[in-house]
Amino acid sequence: MSPVAELMIEADQGRRASDGRHKHAVERDLKAAVRATLESVATARGLRLHPTELPITPAEWPRVGAVDVVLSDGGASPSGPATAFVELKWARVDKLWHCAWDLAKAALVSRLRLATRSLLLVGASATETSSRYGGLVTESDRATPDFLRRYHDALRPFCTRDDGFAHPRGPYQLPAAFQTRYLCAPHRFRLRNESWTLFALEVVASDDRDWVHVDERGLPA
Repeated sequence: MSPVAELMIEADQGRRASDGRHKHAVERDLKAAVRATLESVATARGLRLHPTELPITPAEWPRVGAVDVVLSDGGASPSGPATAFVELKWARVDKLWHCAWDLAKAALVSRLRLATRSLLLVGASATETSSRYGGLVTESDRATPDFLRRYHDALRPFCTRDDGFAHPRGPYQLPAAFQTRYLCAPHRFRLRNESWTLFALEVVASDDRDWVHVDERGLPA
């Protein structure tokens, strides 16, 4: 993952020296770094890197939103499952809690087999990983009811109903259990004299368990 870290350091330096509003690297820089790193690798392996995000609207979570990065088999049918869906998160300050949504989304992708592999790439500062949300980027076997109870404060802002929409922003139901496993060892690097870590995780949902219904507080119903 060092090429991604190197590109993020460059992006951060550029923003620090610029006249723009953002003086630190942001998540769109991570997306650019990941895409730049994947382009040559994907082509060499016969994969296609989709040019844009991919909206998905599963019945279990109609407003789950678009997938950040999509890889598919260059020779596969467009209607078939993708090779990999990748969710991205760049967490400098007060952002790592958003990974609760990303993990739930990735678990649903895995259970519905929308992609062969459901992945997360997360860059997080030491401040973020030392918070209670640092547990979101660890390897673990997760029972979804326990996961929801532990992190419902992170999901609650996204689970309420909005006037004018047929569906809530949050999920109706999620797989009953899922695993998070590192694709490789977390990569540590320095950014502005602070320790940062890049985490690459795969999320695999159990397909032999029931579903868990989710209420508008982000808790098991």
